[in-house]
Formats: sequence, structure tokens, C-alpha cells
Amino acid sequence: SPRLDIVQDPLLIEQAVARYADLESQGWKGAAGTALGNGNVQGMFYKEMLNNFAKGGRAHVFELYFDSALVASQLTISNDVMLITLKTTYDESFRDFSPGDLLDYSMLEGEFQSKRFRKIEFYTNAGPELLRWGTQSRYIQHRSIYRNRLMKVIAGTVRTLRRFSTSPTKANPST
Repeated sequence: SPRLDIVQDPLLIEQAVARYADLESQGWKGAAGTALGNGNVQGMFYKEMLNNFAKGGRAHVFELYFDSALVASQLTISNDVMLITLKTTYDESFRDFSPGDLLDYSMLEGEFQSKRFRKIEFYTNAGPELLRWGTQSRYIQHRSIYRNRLMKVIAGTVRTLRRFSTSPTKANPST
């Protein structure tokens, strides 16, 4: 039986982010070394950031369970008008059941019923599967600012090395 839990309590947010990290680390992002992890910088950032938002009632972790198994998790923040989805992950062993899509559907259904927000933003480069949920979209532009030229060269070199050291199946699970 599917069940949607929404974690908002500041005392429980950190545990929900840890569950998210465990789930994401088990999949292709974990194998590629790009997963949000419980001990890495990205994981510490999200735990601290969501904990700070939760103190003001502005962080929500949506968790989709099949019986007692966590199959998908979504990190979000909000204000009085808008809910913003930041990251979503799912258990790849349940891929045939589209747990990420089921989570989106359940979250949207619940939020439309509760009418807490006027807008729900998916903060991502959306593909056709996500665009079908929306009424409009816009391009997200990414910018990097480096302290100095040397840091820019180092970052570019690391990106290039990662690209060549990661097999296409790990970098893109659809191939």
C-alpha cells in the first residue's frame, strides 16, 4: 500500500534528510560519486539548510512508502505563496512502479487539496515527463563564480576528469 508522509517538524527534518541521502546513495548517483551523502559536503549543506527552514515551518520532506519501504523522497522549501521542490530521489529497485512520478502525483494531489500554496515550483531542468505536470516553464541558467583563475582551471579539470572516468551507463541511467 502506498503512503505519503510529510516531515515538517524541525526535530525530524535531519533524520528525513539522512533517509534521503541513504536512498540516493544506493542508486546510480552513489555509484557515480554525486549522491547527497550523510557525511559529504552536499549532505551537510542540505541538513543545515532544511533544518534552518524547518525552524520557520518552511521545510518539508515528502516521503513515499510502499508498506514500510521508503521508495521515494523529495526535499522542498516554501514561503507563504510557493512550494519549491529541490531534489527528488527514489529506490531504483522499484523503478518499474515509477516511484518518483507517484511521489509527485501524491504531493500535488495533497497540496491542491490543502491549498497551502498558490504555486509549486520544480527547481530542475525539466524533461517531458516532468513538464506534463506544469502549466508553464522557464529556463534555469547556471553560473559559476570562482575566487581566482587558478580555481576556475582546477574546477574545469576536475569536471573533465569526472566525465572521462564515469561510464555512460552510470552517468545517464537511461542509456
